[in-house]
Amino acid sequence: MAVIGESEKNIDKCIEIVSIAIEAQKSGFNMENTVTCLVSSIHGYLSMKYEIYGGGQRNDLRDISKLIGAMKELTLTGDNEKSQLKQLEDYFGSESWRKPLKPEKPEKEFTRPSDLPYNPIDFTKLTFIRTIYANTNNPRFTITIHHYTHAEFGDTALKVYEIRDPSYDLNKIKNEVDILETLSAKATNDNCFIKFLGSYWEQSKVYMLMEYHEQTLMMAITNMKQNNQKFNEQHMNYYAQNLISAFTQMESMGIYHQDIKPHNILVTKDWVLKIIDFSVSISKSYDETTLAATGMHFIQGTQGYMAPELQAHAMDANRVKVKYRRNKADVFSLGLVLLQMYTLEELHTFNLKENNAALMNKIEKEVPLMWLKTLLKNMLKLNYNERPSFKKAIGLVPGRATTQ
Repeated sequence: MAVIGESEKNIDKCIEIVSIAIEAQKSGFNMENTVTCLVSSIHGYLSMKYEIYGGGQRNDLRDISKLIGAMKELTLTGDNEKSQLKQLEDYFGSESWRKPLKPEKPEKEFTRPSDLPYNPIDFTKLTFIRTIYANTNNPRFTITIHHYTHAEFGDTALKVYEIRDPSYDLNKIKNEVDILETLSAKATNDNCFIKFLGSYWEQSKVYMLMEYHEQTLMMAITNMKQNNQKFNEQHMNYYAQNLISAFTQMESMGIYHQDIKPHNILVTKDWVLKIIDFSVSISKSYDETTLAATGMHFIQGTQGYMAPELQAHAMDANRVKVKYRRNKADVFSLGLVLLQMYTLEELHTFNLKENNAALMNKIEKEVPLMWLKTLLKNMLKLNYNERPSFKKAIGLVPGRATTQ
C-alpha cells in the first residue's frame, strides 16, 4: 500500500480501503499485517498534516471523523495500532481544534547552562598513538585530531585548533566547547551523545579531548555493503529512535548541528552511534542573531547531505546566506542518513530540488517497512515548512525512545 499522500481526496480513499479491510476481516481473511500497515500509514499522514504532536490546526474534520469511525470497526490485535487509533480519536474528537493556530515560535537559541563547569585536560594521563586527521588548508586556522590513550578513559581523540589569523573570532570555538560540554553531561553508554573530557586554551591553540571510536557510520555502511549485510528492521528502529531522540533533545536546547552525515557519526564496538563534530553548529554572533530574526542563515553543511533549500545555493560563491529553518534542514540531513543506512547506497544527488520526486519514488520502491517509509517521506519533504520537527518525527517511530 502506498503511503497516504497530501491531498484531501486521500481521506475518501482511506475510508474505502478501511471498508474493504473490514469486509475482508468479516469474511475470515487474515488481515493482521495489512491492518497494521494501514493504521500506521493513516496515523503518520494525519500526524504530519495536522501536527497532532504540536497542537496544530484541525479543520474540515467531517471526512476525518468518518475515517476514524470506520477505523474503529477494524479488528486490531497489536498494541501499537490500538494506541495510534486512540491518539487520533482523542485528538480529532477534541473541541480544542477550533482554537486558531499560534504564531510559529522563533528558533530557540542555545545557551550553555550556567552551573556547568569547564573540565580541564590532564595531559599527564595521555599517551600519543597517531594523528587521525589534519587540515592545514584554512588560512585562518588549522585543525588536527590525534588518537591518544587516557590512563582513566581509554581511547580518546584530542582535537587541536591552531589560530593563524589574530582577528579570528574565538567565540566560534568556544561555542563548540559549550555544546560539547552541555551534551556530554547527558551522555550515557546507550545514547548518541559523546563524552567530552575537557578543554585547554593556550595562546593561539585550543585543545578539546573526547572519547574516541575508530569506525564512523560511513565506514560501517561501506563494510556492510561489501559483505552483503544489511540493517534489519530491529536495527533501523533502534537507530532511528536513538538518533532522532538525541536530535530532539538538542532541538529543545537550541542546538542545530548543521552538518549531519554518516562521517560525523561514530560507531562504538557495541554498535552504539555517537554524534560528533559541532564545529559549524549554531553561532551566537551578532550577525547570526540578526539573520535569525529574518529566517536567514549562513549556508552550512556538506554537499550531498544538505537540505534542498541549501544545496540549491551551495555552489554560488556570491550567496553565503539563505532563508531556511535550521532544525528542518537538520531533519532532512538525518532523513538522508537513515535512508542511506537502510539502502547502503550513495544518495548525493537525491538532495537536489529537481530530484525530490525521484527520492520519494526510491523510498516508495525500496523501503518496505511502512513506519520507516512514512518517517522518511516526511523527513525528506521538499518544502521545509512541511517537514516535521525532530519532536514530531520521533512520534512516527514505533516504540519511540524517551529522552534522557
